Amino acid sequence: FATTATLVKTKAGPTQERDNVCKRDLPGIGGGIKIDIRNYASRTKFPTGNYASYVRLINNSESQAADIFAQMIYADGKYGPSGKLPSLAPRAVMNLSNAELEAFLTTAAPAANPFASGTVYDRDLLATPTYVAPAAGAGVQVGGVGDRIRFVSNTGTTLRVQSYILLPTGNLLDTTSAQGVDFENESNNRSPVTARDAQPVSQDAINGLAR
Repeated sequence: FATTATLVKTKAGPTQERDNVCKRDLPGIGGGIKIDIRNYASRTKFPTGNYASYVRLINNSESQAADIFAQMIYADGKYGPSGKLPSLAPRAVMNLSNAELEAFLTTAAPAANPFASGTVYDRDLLATPTYVAPAAGAGVQVGGVGDRIRFVSNTGTTLRVQSYILLPTGNLLDTTSAQGVDFENESNNRSPVTARDAQPVSQDAINGLAR
């Protein structure tokens, strides 16, 4: 996005200086809205006939379209592939199965750490890792369940995400409450200004990150 930095000089006295102005395009920091679906059954780990996840994305703004990006975060803490989903017009809705959603995730996670040097970063080396069930008596397997999907929008001002898990028994489990926050944070304050669409719904997907 385009930015302009201006250093305003003192105008008093006979030797007035002109202001210094610098214009430069800056990259975004990952969107003004971030929502995590914290309980997600990926198609990669759970083939047809097993568990399945379904998501419903809603742009409930009256005027602002929303671009949508998504990224896998595996249960063992590794980042998975990401991708751009179709954009949502104002008031538009998009329903996706886990297979449909993961078909958009075609970009592998970066090899180098994209965050600060003091952070821990790990990515999955495969764009579509295959889940291997643990052997009997192997105990708790961190990478076996509990994958997450993170949704990000740069242009949207509000976004709602509903999520459901279809059980092998045929019952449908509503997991919408297991998600992060809808937030367009324009300052260091934790709450959005009243003129915006967004409203806090839970807790931050990324703690302390301002737009």
